[in-house]
Amino acid sequence: MSANLYCFYFLSAKYESLCLFYTY
Repeated sequence: MSANLYCFYFLSAKYESLCLFYTY
């Protein structure tokens, strides 16, 4: 669940790489 929140936050900051990293 936390990963989703972080992913969304990073996505907003245009950090797709970080988002993907957290997703995995």
